[in-house]
Amino acid sequence: MRHATITLLVVLFATLVYCGEDYMISSGDRLYVDVWGVEQLTGDVIVRPDGKVTLPAVGDVPASGKTSIALADELKVLLNEYVKHPVVTVTVVEVNNNKIYVTGEGVASSVIRSQKEITLMRVLAQAGSLEGADLENARVLRDGTEVYRNFFKLYVEGDIAEDFPLRADDIVFIPGVEKRKIYVLGAVAKNDVVYHKKGMTALDAILMSGGFAASANREVIILVRKDGKRIELPIGEIMRGESVNMNIPLERGDYVIVQSYEDEKISVSGAVNAPTTLVYSHNMKILDAIYAAGGFSAFANREKVILLRTGAEKRVLNLEEVMDGESVDANILLTPGDHIIVKESLF
Repeated sequence: MRHATITLLVVLFATLVYCGEDYMISSGDRLYVDVWGVEQLTGDVIVRPDGKVTLPAVGDVPASGKTSIALADELKVLLNEYVKHPVVTVTVVEVNNNKIYVTGEGVASSVIRSQKEITLMRVLAQAGSLEGADLENARVLRDGTEVYRNFFKLYVEGDIAEDFPLRADDIVFIPGVEKRKIYVLGAVAKNDVVYHKKGMTALDAILMSGGFAASANREVIILVRKDGKRIELPIGEIMRGESVNMNIPLERGDYVIVQSYEDEKISVSGAVNAPTTLVYSHNMKILDAIYAAGGFSAFANREKVILLRTGAEKRVLNLEEVMDGESVDANILLTPGDHIIVKESLF
């Protein structure tokens, strides 16, 4: 007899559906109402489409939208007229109307049904591929109100503390990453599309695209907003810790354009072995350009090398001191359009 009783209890509990205390009863749910000591008032009831249940003695009682504890408390009040100090418990035995709607550009739309309480993580696990999902801006809507936003920590980082139970008719809205795109173009290692993150800057986007190409203009880049507004960013000053007020955050849909110095030349002429015109490259110094032109000729005057620069006065540089290790000041950085003229020695 004892064994049979234990078996019966095991079967009973196996059929029960665990729902947390905050689970809201819905139409179609099967409830077990237990009025202690009153067998006639104890048993299963189904929540009708109108959200009500019918019980002996008290008749129709609204149940949908209430927790099991709230419904039990209400039944206690109603039964006071028929039972002295009633002890009432309500248990959700079966959930039949627990539908969660999953929609948005970042996921295949679906309706997920569950016969037990279901959490957000379980819904995401059943939603299919989220490869194109903007998880940081995904959200849960309940009765038209946003109750949760940003699934990244939960789904990507596995922070279970972020998980929580959903309710019937909740909407899980997952936008696509298309609207998060930042386009990085021009003289970078890889023309690419990167995805916007809060606080992201143009320099961040460039680094995510592999960094500057050798021919990149690292002083000024162009930022084009999706509304067509064009902004020149002094990226060189920003990298040097200057003009920090111009290190503005990017917006979704921005274009970051790094201009190239491919069309900007450095000319080297005079007493060099192979006078030439060079393509400017970042961090190029005057001796680099002279060596690229074959180096000084036998008749070169290394103490008087002329540098012509647009918008600046002619400079005469003593590169003999640089080559002897006495000074490095004269080995200056070049800028696009510079002209280097190596004078001949008279002796």
